Amino acid sequence: MAGLARRLEALERTIQPAAEPSLDYYDASIVAWDELLQTMSPEHVEIIRDDLMTDGHAALDWHGHLTATRQALHLTRIMSHMTFLRARGQYRARYALPAAIAEVYLDHPEATPLHACWECGLYIPIRPGLTQPYRPVIKFFDSCPECGGRVAYGHPQERIESPRTRD
Repeated sequence: MAGLARRLEALERTIQPAAEPSLDYYDASIVAWDELLQTMSPEHVEIIRDDLMTDGHAALDWHGHLTATRQALHLTRIMSHMTFLRARGQYRARYALPAAIAEVYLDHPEATPLHACWECGLYIPIRPGLTQPYRPVIKFFDSCPECGGRVAYGHPQERIESPRTRD
């Protein structure tokens, strides 16, 4: 038992408590929300605002989750995730949520931004498929609804040279 106590004391000396969220993060979140709202249609902005005001959703916690007693609309959750990544400097795509894409998130709660436009960098939603039970993939856009560019899996900035092709 004494050995366990010594190991726990050593562990407690090396582990530091998690840092408290800084006000800079909250400020960055507010700026990111405002930036994204500027790219949206007025109708979708109103839908988001109504959703956030219902049951007191109007806050992101440190982990980027909306605080509420019910689940937010899929569009609101997508927007909060984009904002969370942007506030932490981790959003690498074009930061916009145009009307055509917002409409997909409203109509299809399983839509996920797994594709991207290889011209303008906008993330494009699809509904992933399943093998068991079989459910096909649904591609909502054959080309980018904003610029008409090629839509494909992933993101152009994420292309990494394969180890097999390196010399």
